[in-house]
Amino acid sequence: MKTGKSTFGSQLPRSLFLNFEQGTNALAGIRSVPILRWTDAKQVLTQLRKPQAKEMYDSIVVDTASIAWQLCEKYICQRESVDSIRDVPWG
Repeated sequence: MKTGKSTFGSQLPRSLFLNFEQGTNALAGIRSVPILRWTDAKQVLTQLRKPQAKEMYDSIVVDTASIAWQLCEKYICQRESVDSIRDVPWG
């Protein structure tokens, strides 16, 4: 459902978009990082822990969370050599 979440995120001061989809390309003036694989997200999150990044950004916008979830699940399944996240034991 389109409710303007990305547009709202683009109005936040000093925000960085983690683009898990290309829909935010239409938003002018935003800082964004394309995320194609979960390893891309992990790399950006590591960089965001640095003091320089904390000085640059006040908000991180995840666009879209459902795609982030899918990429994370795919990454875990590949890492654990399983077909389904249900096949990964807890702990």
